[in-house]
Amino acid sequence: MDNYGPHITDQVRAWAKDHNIRFYLTPTNGSWLNRIESQFTALRKFALQPSDYRSHEEQEAAIESYLTWRNGSRDLSITAWTQFKHENAQAA
Repeated sequence: MDNYGPHITDQVRAWAKDHNIRFYLTPTNGSWLNRIESQFTALRKFALQPSDYRSHEEQEAAIESYLTWRNGSRDLSITAWTQFKHENAQAA
């Protein structure tokens, strides 16, 4: 993770220690080392950068359109996720 100040406070470090979590901080200007950054970079370039959205709904539709293209036919909507969680909770 990056070494952004709130990520490395004493409170966060204590929580991580209590939960047996070890942080590996990336160097400043080393976001390319963080594997998730490549996903956000593509999202920004394809759905957010060429934008002049007039509402949050238009922006949300552009993001969902990109995610649908990126993930093929997999439905990533909040409705689908809620349904998935509900079905799995009933199966357990």
